[in-house]
Amino acid sequence: MMHYQSNDAAWVACSTHAPAAVQQRQSICSSSSSSSSSSSSSSRSRSSRKRKATFTPGSSSSSSSSHAAAAADETTYPPTKTAAAAAAAAQNNSNTAAATATATAAAATAAATAAAAAAAARPLRCSRDKASAAAAAAAAAAAAEAEATGNARQHSLREAAAAAAARMQQLQQTKPLIHQQKQQQQQQQQHKTTATQQQQQQQQQQQQQQQQQQQQQQQQQQQQQQQQQQQVTCWQIKVDGANRGLLLLLLKQQEQQQQQQQEQQQEQQQQQQIAAA
Repeated sequence: MMHYQSNDAAWVACSTHAPAAVQQRQSICSSSSSSSSSSSSSSRSRSSRKRKATFTPGSSSSSSSSHAAAAADETTYPPTKTAAAAAAAAQNNSNTAAATATATAAAATAAATAAAAAAAARPLRCSRDKASAAAAAAAAAAAAEAEATGNARQHSLREAAAAAAARMQQLQQTKPLIHQQKQQQQQQQQHKTTATQQQQQQQQQQQQQQQQQQQQQQQQQQQQQQQQQQQVTCWQIKVDGANRGLLLLLLKQQEQQQQQQQEQQQEQQQQQQIAAA
């Protein structure tokens, strides 16, 4: 009995810190109580059997039967065994009471632990609620921002599409004008080229005219020289009759040379006219 109480006190001290020890102790107590109850029930069944065996039917008074039962108990169960059974029953009762007290203490400890856990969980719940609220607010802000950015992007895309359409329309309108400007530029360049060609031709014609004038001047000079020579030769013929035959030959040669020169000049003029045309 004392040994169980000392162990029980140590167990109660440990049960506040070790819930697993509580379950182990409860299992030990239940096993010990079941073993003591089984031993007491077996002793009672044996005593009832002995009483039935020693009871004689047809007895007239109950005192004789009680005396017989007491005698049978004394003969069957000596006083030491009866005391051991009583001690076992008392031990069983004390074990049951200790187990009940231990279970009550364990239940109180569990309730206190649950209350402490609930009290500790309240701030966690508050923090979780705050965190969930903050997360919801952040999600709402992100959704609003995404919607705003999406609207802005759509607006910018619409503006870009409108600008592109206006640009295409402007290009379509200005395309004929650009074509006309190009044609005008080409025509102006052609006029310039033709004007330069005409100027070059005029310059060539002027040069040819100058050359012709120079040739005419040369021819005139040659004719004048020939006339002068003819006059000189004629004068010489008149003066010197002896050399008259030679002078005539010279005159014929000069005339032939003049004819050749005139023919050459005519050919040159024809070639110049052909080149100018």
